[in-house]
Amino acid sequence: MVKRSRDVAASMSKGIEFLFKKNKIDALAGYGKLKKGGKVEVTDAAGKKTDHEAKHIILATGGRSRELPNLVIDGKKIIGYREAMILPERPQKMLVVGSGAIGAEFAYFYSTIGTEVTIVEFLPRLVPVEDEEVSKALEKSFKKAGITIYTSSEVTKVDTKGKGCVSTVKTPTAKLRSSRILFFRLSALQPILKTSDWRKWESKRKTEKLSSMIFIKPMSPVFMRLVIL
Repeated sequence: MVKRSRDVAASMSKGIEFLFKKNKIDALAGYGKLKKGGKVEVTDAAGKKTDHEAKHIILATGGRSRELPNLVIDGKKIIGYREAMILPERPQKMLVVGSGAIGAEFAYFYSTIGTEVTIVEFLPRLVPVEDEEVSKALEKSFKKAGITIYTSSEVTKVDTKGKGCVSTVKTPTAKLRSSRILFFRLSALQPILKTSDWRKWESKRKTEKLSSMIFIKPMSPVFMRLVIL
């Protein structure tokens, strides 16, 4: 299953590369740094830096996960979403911290293949940025599927000693619950640009007509993180 998903992703990536070539779009692999005067500095894998200039530049940086102080990602028991997509074997139990769109998606996926899933959400409802009706419908569906849900709750401690993890979850009633988890948590995405900065850029962009641009493809994409507990 993992191999097939990676093959599909690779095929889609190659399709995008083909469309770039077909439409004469240059893809620059490297790390981009925005400079003054409509310039972008790109550092490639060898460390070579080159400047590229355009009248208009689109920033498409993606997002990164918000790492919690008591849930430090180690790539093994506390992981990011990339590791979650290529786990060598199905975990028996999983704790997903955060019920945003991606967290909910992973929770559903692993539940359908037989993993015992628990979701811990700090806010009062699942997918808190969506409409309340959506949250209610999703919670009903998840509970029917056997997914355990704790809202208005937080993971206060994780012990990663031994084969799995022991997590301590604080619930609204202030009771502490401990559970042994084999695999992981998923945290929420955090935009790379501050909201205020993005709004300023977006407001300015609307007043201009985009006629030329630079598209930057990062060497290794910025990604959100999961926690394997």
